[in-house]
Amino acid sequence: MSSTDTQGRLRIVFVCGGDLASPSEKQALWFARELTQSGHATMLSLHGDPETADGEHVEEAAELQIHWHRFRAGRVRAADVRAVQRFRPDILHAWNSRPPVESPCRAYANATRAPVLIHWEDDEWGQLAGLPANSAAERLRHIVRRGMHRWHPPFWNLSTKRSLAWAAEGAAFDAITPELAREVRSRTSQSCAVVLPAAAPEAWQTHDAPAPELPQSLASRSVLLYTGDVNFGRVPDVRIGVQATGLLQRRGHRVAFVHAGRNTAKVSLQEMAADAGLEADTLVELGTLPFSRIPPLLRNASILVQPGRPTNFNRFGLPSKLQSYLASGTPCIMFAIGAGELLTDRVEVLKTHTGDPAEFADRAEELLMNNDLRSTLSRNGPKAARRLFDPARNTQRLLDHYREVLGQSG
Repeated sequence: MSSTDTQGRLRIVFVCGGDLASPSEKQALWFARELTQSGHATMLSLHGDPETADGEHVEEAAELQIHWHRFRAGRVRAADVRAVQRFRPDILHAWNSRPPVESPCRAYANATRAPVLIHWEDDEWGQLAGLPANSAAERLRHIVRRGMHRWHPPFWNLSTKRSLAWAAEGAAFDAITPELAREVRSRTSQSCAVVLPAAAPEAWQTHDAPAPELPQSLASRSVLLYTGDVNFGRVPDVRIGVQATGLLQRRGHRVAFVHAGRNTAKVSLQEMAADAGLEADTLVELGTLPFSRIPPLLRNASILVQPGRPTNFNRFGLPSKLQSYLASGTPCIMFAIGAGELLTDRVEVLKTHTGDPAEFADRAEELLMNNDLRSTLSRNGPKAARRLFDPARNTQRLLDHYREVLGQSG
């Protein structure tokens, strides 16, 4: 039975597979904050490091509940199930179709009988083959982790045939891009709403937090900045950006490549830089930063980069950095497919159409040399961010989706 009150206020649990160092979980947090500030009751069920909530403005939504679940023998703890039962959710929003989300969400649904909505944000079917590996030892680790996920779901953070079959039985679907929604409909023969992400409100605000300091050696260089995870799906794309930086240097431009975020693939970006022929100390890794420090970093960069090949991974997904990139007013280069189709080339962003580092270097060189083009993108990027990722409007779209599922009006 729904616990929705007479004011139409909902009770929503976002069931996530990671912690707030993850870009995906940050998207759930930003929706949860908006919903809470609108009077709805929200809970984030997360797994990982509670300290990742520091610096994420969680305290600004005082009624938002954050619960950190754990696993024992492949199952979420009974105490975690009881915590969600006490919350009395109207909706369980599974934040992807992967085992670390499937496992707790199954338990919560059995205990509460709340409908499960599935959030789609990646090419889950294309990743069934598993993670790429550079060595036999790495392939063996992946095989072991995949085999062990039944005993500890976080061991395998890609969808499986079992988890996709579970997700296909969800009460309703939402997808992060129109292209992905079409793919979900094709794969499941079910309807799928398009709900674009809600950017963090502070993406447009002036922050007291200072921009992270860069090495003095970069003081006279133009910075190509890449933020967010370097995961297995993004390694080839990041390599494009690093190789393009090397090409720009050989063309005589004083540029550097800076990364802020996690390196979950554990590849050596310094080795990547050496292979691309970058000058010494011109690839800088800042590590993971609280989101409050990201907007000033973006505004201080010369060019924001999201390299990408024309693959299904990029066609279906929407890089979580895009909202903040656009809002910052710093010119952005990104791939043309998928999320790129939502934006106007040479007006809101500068697009690439191949995975060729030379093409990416050509676009970056245009921005370095053409002040009029830089001004156009700087002026229109924030407008595009508002058009696509306005927090209040996109949260209302999510609420409309919830109410459609619950058969409510108003």
